[in-house]
Amino acid sequence: MFRHFGNDPISGEVMRRQGPNTCEWLARMWNAKPESLNSENSGTQQWQWPEADYWQPLLSRIAKDYLPYLHQNALAFREGKKHFDYSGQSLSFNSTITTHYRAWCREQLQAEFSALSESDQSRVTQLFERAGGLDSLHQDGVIRSGMDNELSIPKPEQNKQVLLRMKIFGQARN
Repeated sequence: MFRHFGNDPISGEVMRRQGPNTCEWLARMWNAKPESLNSENSGTQQWQWPEADYWQPLLSRIAKDYLPYLHQNALAFREGKKHFDYSGQSLSFNSTITTHYRAWCREQLQAEFSALSESDQSRVTQLFERAGGLDSLHQDGVIRSGMDNELSIPKPEQNKQVLLRMKIFGQARN
């Protein structure tokens, strides 16, 4: 929410004007500290497994829109395509920009899933079965984004033309 709506200049302004309550909520969430959270158990957070029926629309959007979108982006990234068309269950994008960041997001989800115990992997898989499954998370295996190197310190030498272009034009957005 913060990165895609609150931090983007255009959508952030739309949110401030048309959704001030959402904007305030986002600021409170961004500013929340673990020690400031009220809980019945002396400040410890309690995890609830999202298995109630009211979670299904969100899980369905993840399974049928977001994960397939990340998969299509990763395929386009691997094939060196600058753009790709995507059509999910509830949204479509024509000629959307392929980014290594989205390939990295998928890569991170795959790594976190793989790090789960076998029983936890089974539980997550079962949770998503009603929502459409996790096929697109696993389809075509791990497609490396190469972004882990960008996040390590010290940073490797980067192409100076790319850096200059980013300084002049900023980061590409859809």
